[in-house]
Amino acid sequence: MSLNKANLNDVTAGLNDATAGLADVTIESICTCGGFNSFRDYCLQNNLTMLSEVTEKHLEAYKNLKGVGTMKYQIVKEKMDMYHQNNE
Repeated sequence: MSLNKANLNDVTAGLNDATAGLADVTIESICTCGGFNSFRDYCLQNNLTMLSEVTEKHLEAYKNLKGVGTMKYQIVKEKMDMYHQNNE
């Protein structure tokens, strides 16, 4: 699935339910749709398995990867922001 504005809501629809009340979850369990392949690959290459391990530094490095455009980055950033809001 390629990421675009039309399917943005589908990509993020279950995030609140998936992260609500969880102290920590795996990246793989939350970033399940095909649009997150590059983020899952980045995390795997950097030995990141839990959302709590992903820092702003990681997000900036991911954003600068070839093939990661503004839309992909924004969706991943939103997902991380929602996770952190639910776990403060």
